[in-house]
Amino acid sequence: MKFTTSPALCLLLIITEALASPYFIFSPPDSLSQSQSQSSKSKSSSTFGKISHDSSEKSHTSSSKSSSKSKGYMKFPTQKRQISKSSSHESIINSSNSNKAAASSSNGTSDGTDGALSFDMTHQDAAYMLNLTIGSNNQPITLQIDTGSSDLWVINANNSWCSETSQGKGAYSTEKGNSSSGVQSDAENGYSHDCSVYGTFDPNDSDTWRATPGLFSQTYGDNTGANGTWGQDTVTIQGVEIKDVYIAQSDEADENYGVLGIGFRNLEATNSDTATESAFTYDNLPITMKNQGLIYKNTYSIYLDEYSDTDSAILLFGAIDHDKYTGDLGLLPIATNSTDLDIFLNGIYMSDGNSNVTIAIGSAPVVLDTGSSLTALPSDVLEAILDQIGASTSKDKSGSATYTAKCSSLKDQTFTFDFMGYKLIVPVSGFVIDMSGKTCTLGFQSSESIGFDYIFGDTFLSNVYFVADLDDNEIAIALANTGSTTEDLEAITDSIPSATQVPGYSSTQTGSDLILQTGSSTDSAGKGGKSSGAAANVKPSLANSLICSVVLMASLVLLI
Repeated sequence: MKFTTSPALCLLLIITEALASPYFIFSPPDSLSQSQSQSSKSKSSSTFGKISHDSSEKSHTSSSKSSSKSKGYMKFPTQKRQISKSSSHESIINSSNSNKAAASSSNGTSDGTDGALSFDMTHQDAAYMLNLTIGSNNQPITLQIDTGSSDLWVINANNSWCSETSQGKGAYSTEKGNSSSGVQSDAENGYSHDCSVYGTFDPNDSDTWRATPGLFSQTYGDNTGANGTWGQDTVTIQGVEIKDVYIAQSDEADENYGVLGIGFRNLEATNSDTATESAFTYDNLPITMKNQGLIYKNTYSIYLDEYSDTDSAILLFGAIDHDKYTGDLGLLPIATNSTDLDIFLNGIYMSDGNSNVTIAIGSAPVVLDTGSSLTALPSDVLEAILDQIGASTSKDKSGSATYTAKCSSLKDQTFTFDFMGYKLIVPVSGFVIDMSGKTCTLGFQSSESIGFDYIFGDTFLSNVYFVADLDDNEIAIALANTGSTTEDLEAITDSIPSATQVPGYSSTQTGSDLILQTGSSTDSAGKGGKSSGAAANVKPSLANSLICSVVLMASLVLLI
């Protein structure tokens, strides 16, 4: 085959390819270069929507909060109810304050300044607890903090299921479930509970107790729950007195501690489909605090710094602590008509530092639930994640699954969670709940048995800082500044300070699930497509250049 190419065409081709080459550099005048540099830097510093644990910039300014730091909010350190762990632990990532280490067993001070009291348990579960007192005689009670429910209920001192020697199953998590009038009694199976560990309440000993009509019944996703009656009394939390708080006192409960639910009013047990009396709502604890002028809005922020050296966990009503997060604070709408803290998730991605994999994309509401110790995902999504991690699955006699992996294999692996265009990059090691030798146990569970597809419990929430605005139905979220020992408080009087709406804030989200992606991967730069495609585009260019070079040389020889 005869091939002819004109010298002029070859010269034009070479110039064109040179200009298109990524190695072709154009140096602008100093003034233009400086202008572009400043513009690029400004865009970089204000780029919103993708942050990682390496980010340390704060999106707030100190001048915006000087006028409101002395009032309008209430901060309560919480305790972490700890699971038993092996005495030998292995650090799986060096010099990173975002990685989980062995949980501390140190006790806090009586005024709660340490904020991290731990209790050794004999089970594989955990709960975040808060100390308070109830009644005119300040009866001490320790309750689990639960964003996934809305009632404050306590164990009655005369609960027939309580005994001084506990033979019970241990702690439980208030995973999502429907209220019902029937609670399966552990006492019927020969179990009892040492209710003195977390305190009981005797309404007869309180001069300020006032019984109110109605029966209380609550059952959680793990088939635990409580039955009882309603009343009102004074609650004192670390020196702050809150009067006329609605309280359910349970004379039938199959565990030894109660719950302080701080969710939406519509989630209250009195408003459930199975309420034994006519359904109604009441002002729960956060709303009562607002009504009594203790906080400006029904807002609170959660900081579950479980695995750093400080082992602190803070519940902050009516304010935000700017020192407890890093990077941009993304503002998301709570799902329309939701009774939970639901925000929309649009994608789950994973990376091992060399390649990126798309696990699932779509649109699904996820519940931010401190009452659930694990992160629950649909089985197909969970299996895809476990395969990517290289984790193993084992089941006990009851069918409960445990997921483990070599700790060393988790070192460079990360998740990217896409919340309506706002991306949070979290290390896989952030989901480790136990380390034994070189084996790490992962804090996931299949959601099929719970009834909610996506519940982001403590294993997710311990990696982030979030602010819930129940008045305006919004959630602000960012990566947690793990190990924080200082505070920068700002009362929330209007919108959440320093929070910026996420890219998809105004979009209509109607999906209910993410679609599993199989074999979907990108290169290490995250550009998508197959890396071999770029190499294929180079070969014709090289061939053209060689041919044209020969033609030009021949033309020069003829001219000479």
